[in-house]
Amino acid sequence: MTSHAPVHVGYLENSSKIGGGNRSMETLLRGLEGSRFHPHFVCPEEGPMVKLIQSLHVDVKVIAPYQPSWRSPLRSYHAWQRWKQFLRSDQIALIHANGLQGGRSIVMAAHSTGIPLICHIRFPSSEESYAWFFQRLPKPFGFIFISEAIQREVGGFLEQACPSARQWIVYNGVDIHTFSPSSSDNVTPRIGIIANLQPIKGHEDFLDMAANLTEQGHHAQYDIIGADIQQQGRLSILRQYAQGLGLSDRVHFHGQVDNVAELVKQLDVVVCASHIEPFGRCLIEGMACAKPIVATRVGGIPEVVENRKTGFLVEPHAPGELAEAVLQLLGDPTLRKNMGTEGRARVERLFSLEAHTASIIKVYQETLGLA
Repeated sequence: MTSHAPVHVGYLENSSKIGGGNRSMETLLRGLEGSRFHPHFVCPEEGPMVKLIQSLHVDVKVIAPYQPSWRSPLRSYHAWQRWKQFLRSDQIALIHANGLQGGRSIVMAAHSTGIPLICHIRFPSSEESYAWFFQRLPKPFGFIFISEAIQREVGGFLEQACPSARQWIVYNGVDIHTFSPSSSDNVTPRIGIIANLQPIKGHEDFLDMAANLTEQGHHAQYDIIGADIQQQGRLSILRQYAQGLGLSDRVHFHGQVDNVAELVKQLDVVVCASHIEPFGRCLIEGMACAKPIVATRVGGIPEVVENRKTGFLVEPHAPGELAEAVLQLLGDPTLRKNMGTEGRARVERLFSLEAHTASIIKVYQETLGLA
């Protein structure tokens, strides 16, 4: 492979719905435009993610990620052959799986064709699951972790399961041109949470925070941006919860939106109430738009938000602390502005799309032995 020859990379998505990890992969594809790395995308089924990637003019295939099993040798063989056909027909030189499920599905084909496999680790699982993923199977070349926190939590398990695999930490990136500062000029303050409607994202805590502020006589609009992608009935649950708190006229459920940046720009404060959060994509999106952050002190969040400089960190499951921090920001426009400015500068230094893409390309070059 010459130093300027195109490198075809196969990207395996873990879901055809759009969550934070999926949006991070879409952001990476934007960053790779014009580079020597040419994407070939695979989704497990038809869905919004397929349409999103197609809008980038990237080839997308739908291939169900059958998991190899020694109990079903014939099905495993057919799945192996299907993956081999994809790798050969698209001249894939490197595989980048957005999660371990996809990586496990293709690892046999990757090994038999001599193509290195990298798996992105975005969310923790159990020690037992890491031991199982590649048991009696070839191993990936390496793992990319989205924060130091998640590497500390699960990196050791993966090292035990795959001793020779390399490990890298690459923070997520955000397009700082799309997510850019904009004054909100709201007469009624707007406070938002940007997260899919999973219980671990702490939406009930966010609504309890809103009720706390309302009871103290503070009027605000509360924007909930995100969908129930796991179809757990969460939208109905949260609507009823908001109604029970007397907040129906103050809370706006936006669902899945295409214009996340435009909504973030309209907010005065961005809140992340997560109970578990390996990184927090919403944080860098809010900071890129120069919004102050109120977030829980869990997982990788302290690596993103500098407490009392770009926002406030509070304990999880503590809506009262969320309310106190938000109230401090609402009462001090200068503090809001200063924290927003510091947040924007921090994103430009550490979490820009350019920084993220450069780090990923470095991983690819190391994996492929390229200069």
